[in-house]
Amino acid sequence: MYRTEDGTAPLFDGKGVYISQCLAKVEPLLYALESGLAASGVDVLSVQTECGPGQMELALAPTFDVAAADAMFRLREAVKEMCSSRGLHATFMAKPTNTAGSNGLHFNHSLWSPDTERDEFFADGQLSEVGRRWLAGLTRHGPALTALCAPTVNCYRRLHKHPVPTRADWGFDDRLSAFRVQCGGSGATFIENRIPSGSANPYLVLAATVAAGIDGLQTGSTVDKDDVSQAQVLPTTLDAALDALQGDGVMVDALGDELVDWFVRVKREVEIAQLNNNDHLNAFEAERELYFKYL
Repeated sequence: MYRTEDGTAPLFDGKGVYISQCLAKVEPLLYALESGLAASGVDVLSVQTECGPGQMELALAPTFDVAAADAMFRLREAVKEMCSSRGLHATFMAKPTNTAGSNGLHFNHSLWSPDTERDEFFADGQLSEVGRRWLAGLTRHGPALTALCAPTVNCYRRLHKHPVPTRADWGFDDRLSAFRVQCGGSGATFIENRIPSGSANPYLVLAATVAAGIDGLQTGSTVDKDDVSQAQVLPTTLDAALDALQGDGVMVDALGDELVDWFVRVKREVEIAQLNNNDHLNAFEAERELYFKYL
């Protein structure tokens, strides 16, 4: 969050992450955001200052089905509007300034049976067979997932930088992996997809993650160990990620030819082309001109 629309004056310097004194300086704003979001039906579990200048983290309560994407959509729009009414500017751009921390959209999810109301990712005191199959689908389709989870050119200034994922790998409580497994017992076991950036479309993140996971269930293969050396390297550019998506027949079939075709065409023919044709700004400044105010 910034005091100005050009991003030159962050709300705080980011040096007091998790420090109560830093939090206290922006406490009135955080209370206002939390109450405003609650009024719009968004259940916020926690709000805190983060490690980047002006950066804040909001964690949402879990919910079922597309309601999770609805909540994230409302959160993003509401936060921008509430900040604007206070003379502030909020952006969810992946890498908004050279000095800012990157903005992620970590997607925590689990799989529940509608009949038994059982957490399918946990069984016999550990990550279940279902969970390992689901995880195998995520790692197998990681490169294609990246196109939808990191959908702007600027997103690739966030990826491949510590502590953001480089490979489609996984690990138990591993914040450096693309897919972090939290195995906390029945009802508290979930997989965190750490690839998405703050500017990702939450509906596409949900759809793509579910599509990859379902393929893992149907294929039947499982992951047995978090061997980073065997994991696929994630794309390093949006163009490469779009190639990965188009080349992944399973993901294209699951998401639909029409959606993938339109997504790829818009990204290549409008967004990438506009940035490539820029002749008056350096690459990063051109990205900020395109994304900063609107994401």
